[in-house]
Amino acid sequence: MQTLYFEEKGEAEKVLKLGEKEIADLLDNEVRVKVKASPINPADLMFIEKQYRVEPNFPQVAGFEGVGTITGNGGDENFPVDSIVAFRHKNIWAESVNIPKDKIILLPKNASVEKAAQLSLNPLTARALLEELDAKENEWIIFLQEIQQ
Repeated sequence: MQTLYFEEKGEAEKVLKLGEKEIADLLDNEVRVKVKASPINPADLMFIEKQYRVEPNFPQVAGFEGVGTITGNGGDENFPVDSIVAFRHKNIWAESVNIPKDKIILLPKNASVEKAAQLSLNPLTARALLEELDAKENEWIIFLQEIQQ
């Protein structure tokens, strides 16, 4: 399968490579997902530059969140094949990925792929910003968000 990976830290446009990698066998606690979309978040770029809280293990497939379709479930009917799912995990910038079931968010069939691809990491970033701000009860906070179509 095709992946976007890097073998050294640096700016994404300089160190990312497109290449083939075999997908691991599916574990009991995982489902296999064909990736439909994955955003490029600041966390992804910081990870590639080795400035993120998680260290890359070279060669490293990039990407932390996405949306796709379940193609393998190991017989677990709680995660039906062909279901649309959002997920947050590592090594996402690939054609297919194995994702732990506890990282899967089942979505309605009519879910917007573009919006669902941003479902996991952006809310966590907003929460972290609020914690960093040390917001107090009854303080006003203005939060702006826009998802481009």
